[in-house]
Amino acid sequence: MCGICGKYNFDSETRVEQNLILKMLNSLNQRGPDQARAYLQANLGFGAAILNIRDPENATQPFFNENKQIFSVFNGEIYNYPQLRKFLEEKGHQLKTNCDAEIISHLYEEYGPEFVNQLNGMFSIALFDQSNNALLLARDRIGIKPLYYSLANGRITFASAVTALIIDLDISRELDSLGIDCYFSLNYFPGEYTPLKQIKKLLPGHYLIIRNNKVEINKYWQFKFFAQKARPEQEYVAEFQRIFKQVVKDQLVADVPVGGFLSGGLDSSGLCYNAYQENPVFKTFNVGFREKTFDEQKYLNRLGTSLRENCYCCELPEDMVPLINQVIDSLDMPVGEGSYLPLYFLSGFAKNKVTVALSGEGADELFGGYEMYLADICAKYYKKISQTLRIKLLKTVIRVLPVDYKWMNPRFSLELFLKGVSENQRIAHYFWREIFSQPEKQFVYNPDFLNSLSKESEADPAYHLFAEKFKSTNSKNFLEQAMFFDTAVCLPDGMLQRVDMSSMHNSLEVRVPYLDNRIVEFAQSLPLSMKIRNFQGKFLLKKAFKHNLAKQILQRRKHGMSAPVSKWLKTNLNEFSYAQFAKTNSPSAGIINQDYVLDMLKKHCQGEIDAGRKLWNLLIFSLWIDKIRS
Repeated sequence: MCGICGKYNFDSETRVEQNLILKMLNSLNQRGPDQARAYLQANLGFGAAILNIRDPENATQPFFNENKQIFSVFNGEIYNYPQLRKFLEEKGHQLKTNCDAEIISHLYEEYGPEFVNQLNGMFSIALFDQSNNALLLARDRIGIKPLYYSLANGRITFASAVTALIIDLDISRELDSLGIDCYFSLNYFPGEYTPLKQIKKLLPGHYLIIRNNKVEINKYWQFKFFAQKARPEQEYVAEFQRIFKQVVKDQLVADVPVGGFLSGGLDSSGLCYNAYQENPVFKTFNVGFREKTFDEQKYLNRLGTSLRENCYCCELPEDMVPLINQVIDSLDMPVGEGSYLPLYFLSGFAKNKVTVALSGEGADELFGGYEMYLADICAKYYKKISQTLRIKLLKTVIRVLPVDYKWMNPRFSLELFLKGVSENQRIAHYFWREIFSQPEKQFVYNPDFLNSLSKESEADPAYHLFAEKFKSTNSKNFLEQAMFFDTAVCLPDGMLQRVDMSSMHNSLEVRVPYLDNRIVEFAQSLPLSMKIRNFQGKFLLKKAFKHNLAKQILQRRKHGMSAPVSKWLKTNLNEFSYAQFAKTNSPSAGIINQDYVLDMLKKHCQGEIDAGRKLWNLLIFSLWIDKIRS
């Protein structure tokens, strides 16, 4: 695990400066604090900052093939490394270390750019083939590991972090108004978007190759549903149990201590139970809240004694301001989900005892765990009531419910449901994920920014991307289309990006076993009835973990890591938030309508509305822009 960076000038006479690569490496230090190396060759420069996980004495990158014509830098983990190493040695390749990164150049020799199809793992890769004068950048199937690049004026610069890229003065810091508009819609930057026009994400399951100064971006993998002949329920359960046990065993392999994040929910409890069976000294970590409806530590009492005794718990501090400042420093780009803050704090806490942590991301997308899928089903029946009656009924109920800052309180849940319900199921699923609607943005945005945005080609880029993804799946079933969008966009650009940034800023590697190729491929072949049945999500996982976990954990409502941002904004972060939104010289004032936002904060604090999610989205953006523009 590490951070990688580099630059390649198409003109062979234009050298890459060593000082640039060294500065980029320095900015990646927390991703890879154990060793760093820059490698330069005329118009090309590579860098890798290493977090020692495997064979630390021999982990120096780049790794070369036998004749030194192919070399690569690598960020991530390859879980089928033993099998690939054996294959390469049988082919006559000479491997000198036990580092999984070493096999990359040799696999490229065998397969060319399509070698990425052989890899089971999480990764971002940069490789140079001198014999063909070819540069290749690649990213794993699901997008667990990030890779950003800037391509313009006969050069490409790439890195594991946006903050490393902008050190290159050849890259403009001009903001991307479409990307920013997407952030205010979804709480993150989806697809290729970043906050800066000249910086893009390499998409999951893609590789970029430059040969003879020609650039190609190719998709090598996409999630698809594979209809198979139905089998007895128990066969599916037994197959998942067999695969999952092996996956967890493989992902526990490391030359450093490995632990796990444990919330007391189904996904993490099932994962940590299996990990503990393989490793009796397996440590787990949990973060608690003073706000009890958000706190999950009470569920830890439902776990087995051994697993519970190996769990280390921390609690967020009462003074949040210093922590928020640390969080902003860790962000490559704004992340509007309040869960980022406890995740960042938990990562720092876990790093005191382990270097690698297993986490449960991906289970909800693959096995139908989100309550939105159940809302999608409910909406279908709700629409059978006349439109006038159903809207009037819900609005009446909402009016009599008090504004409440507890987790998923009735008023918030009903308001969210009413916002999403429409004649079009696809639009409903999008609205349930949306933060600011297009009409509300007319008030949220500064008039100058709104004017510049109106000149762009897409009126609503986030929804455009959403609709595009729905069309690109091979399933005609609406729930599977929704799960595809969540897997292809929300998971990599929202959840996995949060996990990567929060953990790597604390020099902690996080692995996600549910997103192992073997689990993903199994999920692709499952009938929908094994995922969602009788208004119950993750049906198969509940069956698979039935004999290992308490009934209270199996039956508890989907919670997920969330944070009481609504209460924080009204109490211990009120003055801090007000001061930030009221800054007249803030760079964010050119984008945000401060008067409107301050009025929203006032109404929120007076209990007239719960605008916690929206205000947090705005606060993180404002703080991040101020940092990047300073």
